Amino acid sequence: MKYPRTTRWLMTSALLFAVNGGAQACTDPPCNISTSACSLSSGSVKRDLINPFSITLEFCLTNIDGPCGGSPVTIPNIVIAQLDSFGDATASLTGFPAPPFDLPVDTTLCGDLTLTFPSAAAAGERSFGVCLRDPNCPNSPPDCVATVNITETVSVVPIEPGGCALPGLETKRFFRVSNCTGIARTVDFSVTSIQTTTTASEDGDHFPISICPAPVPPGDPLDPVPPVLASTVNVPAGVGSFVDIAIASASFPGCHPGSACKYRLVATDQATGEESIAESTLMVINSTWNKIDSPLAGNVGENVLSVNPVIPPSTDPCVVVGVGDPVTVQMDAPTAGPVQAKYVLWVWPVGPTAPTFLNVGQTVLGYLANPVPLTGGGPQPFRCVRGGLPNVVCSGVTQVNGPALAPWSLTKNSGIAQPVTFTLQGLIEDQGANNQFGFSVTNAIVLKVQ
Repeated sequence: MKYPRTTRWLMTSALLFAVNGGAQACTDPPCNISTSACSLSSGSVKRDLINPFSITLEFCLTNIDGPCGGSPVTIPNIVIAQLDSFGDATASLTGFPAPPFDLPVDTTLCGDLTLTFPSAAAAGERSFGVCLRDPNCPNSPPDCVATVNITETVSVVPIEPGGCALPGLETKRFFRVSNCTGIARTVDFSVTSIQTTTTASEDGDHFPISICPAPVPPGDPLDPVPPVLASTVNVPAGVGSFVDIAIASASFPGCHPGSACKYRLVATDQATGEESIAESTLMVINSTWNKIDSPLAGNVGENVLSVNPVIPPSTDPCVVVGVGDPVTVQMDAPTAGPVQAKYVLWVWPVGPTAPTFLNVGQTVLGYLANPVPLTGGGPQPFRCVRGGLPNVVCSGVTQVNGPALAPWSLTKNSGIAQPVTFTLQGLIEDQGANNQFGFSVTNAIVLKVQ
């Protein structure tokens, strides 16, 4: 038998096991110290609703030179067991001799474990174990384990996880229902509107919704029952084919800025009954901002500030992230130049609530979502990042060390630890600015952590 090179060590994911030594120098007892390892890779496989489908995992055994005097070890059994309640896989192992067999010292032997599932196998995670000593596996603890995830028949994701709307203005939320199999799917879906408010004591009402292109119903602002829409969509055959669903909604004219409505879409495959769930959030902003020089737009003429930037860049000023999810803030230099630009970034622990003009003497530099140290008034930012500008732009605000000039990108991998709403906006050096000072107000980002 030809064994792979002995430099292959798989201790990272391995569970150690002790087996009887194959040489007289290694007896049991006293040689009961683990000197060998087994490892089993995990994986994911897409369902095939017509034919049985398989996945192949790598299974390896390693004999390590240990206190047994560098002896071979005897592998008495190799028993494959499914450890979950599904019990729907058949297993076959290649690359190993029939046990019992000896594994020489300082040697790694690898083979393929193929798991085959019937076409009716449900989506979900499976667990498998390998027992090398006890043939009663899985009644005895396995020596190494692995998981196999069978992916669902359909998946639904929000095309944009969050957005902004003016009170009473109709807007749309888009969801994408994708086919994860090779055959066409018929999918039932339902959409629920769940409003949350900025006042903890309020239960909140619910935004009216409709499936486009139907008009949004007028709704009842005092209705405590969340509206639920239901319909059916046919998704074409082919892995990755999709259908986009547009949900029209409108907040009530009396909704206060900061109110948010969460839309939950549940897609259910008719043939399998499997569900996929996605959510998208709509935040209400102040109706006085419905103007060309919106404080959320800035006046650079392009979006230079982004949070968790995407390609193509989003024009939506609202970004929704989960608690603890990584957050990346990026500031680009204006296209008009300079290549490296002086800047300041302000962060408020609230949504946009008090639009304010930023003036230098009689010159208007731009329109801000909230006041800053240069303007006075409140709410003031609670954090400030500056590069190349004097301290006065952050006066009275806790400063965070940042890059010397834009462009830059900063990431907080641990994310934000609790639900909160932030507004981010800045001032940046801009050779295309419409003032003699050469600075423009950046676009604003409303970051909602939920």
